[in-house]
Amino acid sequence: MKLTHKLLFFTINIVLFLLIGGCSLIGSQDQSAEIDMLSDQIAALSTQNALLVQSMNADDNTASGSIGSQSTTPTEQPTPVVVLTPTRESLPTEPVMAGKLITYDGWSLMVSENFGTDSRGNVYITTYVKNLEDNDRVFRYTNAAIKVFDDLGNEFKAASEKCLYDIRNLTIDGEEQSEISSFQLYTNCATPGFAYFIGPIPLESGHLIVHFENFGPFTGIDVIIDL
Repeated sequence: MKLTHKLLFFTINIVLFLLIGGCSLIGSQDQSAEIDMLSDQIAALSTQNALLVQSMNADDNTASGSIGSQSTTPTEQPTPVVVLTPTRESLPTEPVMAGKLITYDGWSLMVSENFGTDSRGNVYITTYVKNLEDNDRVFRYTNAAIKVFDDLGNEFKAASEKCLYDIRNLTIDGEEQSEISSFQLYTNCATPGFAYFIGPIPLESGHLIVHFENFGPFTGIDVIIDL
């Protein structure tokens, strides 16, 4: 753009030189009139030249400002991705229906909807405990951890108090499930099952309530079995 300015000034200067030189060739009788005309032309050319220079300078400033603004405009930063950490499972605070999984601390517990009775009306309960982790773990509990009631407030006592408060250590392989029930042979404290519960169940009962307290990590839980 500066080269264009120089060429423009050079061109105008040549025109002025030619016009002034031409004045010397004009006759004396018309010299005054010609000089006035040339003066007007020179003034018009000077004004036009000043306007062109001003316009070019404005264009230079605009272009320079645009380039500067592009270099200083901050680039938009990508929105950070927030990874939510899974929360630990919580123990239920309301009764859970039999057949539903309860998960907590890397274990799952389910009480079977199907319970059993014998000829004397005694009650047999089945639970399933699964190790949700991939390594072998020990599930610790006592027979006293399980109590059975009905909706009328009747409690069905364990048929045997043998080993009732002895701690059981049941090793369960990673991602494997183990049955713990009254149907399992209950001969000594080494067996994984627990005693059946003394019945019979009254005809007026609508459902059984299996309560767990310190059955592994499961505590303060009520499971409903419809009758």
